[in-house]
This record gives sequence, structure tokens and C-alpha cells, in this order.
Amino acid sequence: MKLLLSLIRLTFLVAVLAPIWQGGCKIKPQEEEKRETPVSAENEYLFTWQSDEQDIVPGTLYMRVKWKYDRKGDYLSFIISVNDNDYNEKDYIGMIFDKNQNGMIDLGTIDKPYGLWVNGMTAPSALAEDGSLVFAKLPPKPGGHKCEFDPEKGYVFEIPFIKWQSPLPRSTLLRISFVDRDVPYGKIRVVKTKDLKLNIKEVASGDENN
Repeated sequence: MKLLLSLIRLTFLVAVLAPIWQGGCKIKPQEEEKRETPVSAENEYLFTWQSDEQDIVPGTLYMRVKWKYDRKGDYLSFIISVNDNDYNEKDYIGMIFDKNQNGMIDLGTIDKPYGLWVNGMTAPSALAEDGSLVFAKLPPKPGGHKCEFDPEKGYVFEIPFIKWQSPLPRSTLLRISFVDRDVPYGKIRVVKTKDLKLNIKEVASGDENN
């Protein structure tokens, strides 16, 4: 009788637990554990200049730079915000990449600077030592970028570089400047960042493992 009861109990446990074990195997199948490879990687920087370093705003000037490498399209895009407190259609962002890949940002036209006015226009330019750009006396043309101005927050630039260079280098240097044309002559109306090293392909490759 005891043996019979033991067999009944064992049969009951197998009947109850078997579906649980089987169900447990189906909760996380192998294919659901695979992660999709991200198509982009991002990085951000924040630069500040105090009131004794610039005359653009009374207090601290902020420049936020957010860049993204899109692996699928193999291009860079940027969002740059500057808390300037007044609008002038000739205010501009200067972006200078190490286009010739010689390990430095060159003055003049060697690295083909991008001068992007807040009105969405651009023109060929040359880089000056203080970070400002000298624009060619040619009719401006659309720059492919967008800019919005909020009196309380300042400018926000959206800048795609879809056809900048193909294929993109694994890394490059970048210097960014901002010029406020409302600042009187003799005052500090130009600010520029340190030279950033954008590890484009390395960042994107490392992002696959995150």
C-alpha cells in the first residue's frame, strides 16, 4: 500500500511540474536574447565662458554640442545650442574639421571651414586665428542646416553633414566657434572650443557591445 501511494504521489508531481519546466524553457528563447546592433552612436560636450571671457551675454555663455554618427548612412549630424540673448541674422557658427587629416586645424581655407549663419545661409570662408571666419564676397547659398531662436534660451542649430566626406575617417578633429555680430568692436564677440577629437567609427563600434 505504501509503495502504491508513493507511485501515485510521484506521478502527480511529474504531471504538475512538467508543464512548468517546459514553460520555463519558452520564456526566454535564444533568439529573444539577441540584441539588435545600434545604427548610431552619440556624444555630447558642454562648453562655458564666463563674463570676463566674452561680451555676448552678461553672465555665463553656454555652448552645448551633441553629435551623432549614423552608421547606416555613414554621415555626421550635430545639434549645437548657444544661449545668446539677441537675434542677428549674421550671427554664425563656425565648424572646422581636420579635412586634410594632418592632425591639426589649419588657418585659412586649407580645411574648408563651414560658416553657418543663423538665417540658414552659408558662403565659402577662411579661418582666422581668433576663431572667426572671413567670408568670401559671393552670394550666399542655403547651408542645409536649420536654426531656431528663443529669446529665453538662445539659438539651436541642427546641422547634417550627409555629403561631407565618403567614407568618413575613423576619427577627426573639430573646432567650433560662435560669433555674435551685435557685440561692439573692441569687445569679445568670438568664442571657440578646444579642438575636439571625434572618434567616429571607434565610438560606433564600441556601442555595439553596450
